[in-house]
Amino acid sequence: MQNESAMRYYKFKQRMKEVDLLVVDDIALRGCPEGFQNELYEIIDWRATEDATTLFTSNVTYEELSEYVGERIASRILGMCGNQIILKGKDHRGGSF
Repeated sequence: MQNESAMRYYKFKQRMKEVDLLVVDDIALRGCPEGFQNELYEIIDWRATEDATTLFTSNVTYEELSEYVGERIASRILGMCGNQIILKGKDHRGGSF
């Protein structure tokens, strides 16, 4: 059972590496444990090396991102970002437009 679960996880991680477009939504929404940081870095580093299209969304600054996911991951993400789009305005989630 554990081997089957590990194999499913490995296949899922490979899919995140190899998919044409990976969207990482709300990165740094919560703290990132060290074990997960290593997994996330492996995926992001692979995609950066392969020049794979990756879209990141976040509500935090670069400095805050570094605190949440670590400097190594934040630096890699910044290096991957050809275009940063900063949206400012009122948060309309949960309310009427």
